[in-house]
Amino acid sequence: MDKFIARKITYLNPTSKMTPIKRFVDFFGYRFFCKNKDNLDNLDINNFRSICIVQMGHIGDFLLSTPMISEIRKNFNGKIVLAINKNTLELASNLKGTDEVIILEHPRKIYSRSNNNSILSAIKSFSKIDVDIVLEVRGDINIIPFISLFSKYKYLVGFNVGGAGFLLDKVLEYPYGEHITETYNKFLNFFKIKIPEVKKLDSYYDLKAPNPIKEDKYIVIAVGQTGARSKDWDINNFIKLINMFLNERYTVVLVGKITPDESKEYNRLDNKKLINLTNKTSLMELFSIIKSANLFIGLDSGPTHAAAMLGVRTLALYSGVVDFNVFRPIEFFGNVSIIKIDVECEKCYKTNCENNICMKMITPEMVFDRSIELIRGRLSNE
Repeated sequence: MDKFIARKITYLNPTSKMTPIKRFVDFFGYRFFCKNKDNLDNLDINNFRSICIVQMGHIGDFLLSTPMISEIRKNFNGKIVLAINKNTLELASNLKGTDEVIILEHPRKIYSRSNNNSILSAIKSFSKIDVDIVLEVRGDINIIPFISLFSKYKYLVGFNVGGAGFLLDKVLEYPYGEHITETYNKFLNFFKIKIPEVKKLDSYYDLKAPNPIKEDKYIVIAVGQTGARSKDWDINNFIKLINMFLNERYTVVLVGKITPDESKEYNRLDNKKLINLTNKTSLMELFSIIKSANLFIGLDSGPTHAAAMLGVRTLALYSGVVDFNVFRPIEFFGNVSIIKIDVECEKCYKTNCENNICMKMITPEMVFDRSIELIRGRLSNE
């Protein structure tokens, strides 16, 4: 039977402009170049010398894959290589048990974290991978062919939901609609490793960076952009929210990466109760600041996932762009509260939205009121 027809691939984000291209590539790929094998279900992980985990996602994606990576480390005696984008270098380098980190240049400039990337630089970066098994965790049609063509390995394992799955030696079953950690756990299932209980972030990282905040009680607000305009919240909303807290005499700490124009706006906020650390912290320093906060407020971004995994009381503002059930923060004992507006265009999967009403309908008043509910009895404003 035709392998492509038998698979009946359901692509992630089926309405994307890339989906017809994926179908075209897979139509011919599965017929003439299919590398899928059916005899790779009984591999002993410790019969191999090295594993490379390719995680080209953003900070939040990396954090959510941390439990899987750490459990492989716990059960594997060989070398573990993390192949990542430049944005998550600090995370990968500080993750306990990491043997080597390779920074990959994304083949498509639009997704690259470098201003000097090119196809040639991407090829050179992928050629640094030389291991027994490669785990490509995202099912990315942009990444899989480059691994297949330019990296050295015995087996390439991953998902076929993003195209080019015919180049994988082993295709894993994708858990549609389940939390993203269940997707990453499929690699543990492949190696017959028991699924662990997710631990707090400081179990995976040595959070030894000093906390520069001297106040005992403070609220952290992560401002700036998420990397996807459709998930962003207008700067005027942030400024109004900040002033609402300052007017009630709460100490507010601002964190995050912001543009020069945004910096000018936030620098106009002149208040002794405001501590502006935007563009001033490393990730490990940021985690130390968040860890001691009484409340964290942020968008669907890396710092929000970090706050949730640190066990801090977290208020997350979510858009309707993606399936919330898949990318919701990991919580401990109910420490996460979500503000999300249901809209008709839910799950649009648009990186850029001309009218992101799902975020525009979230008002500073809504966020402030929920915040007060969360911190009442926990944080005094005296």
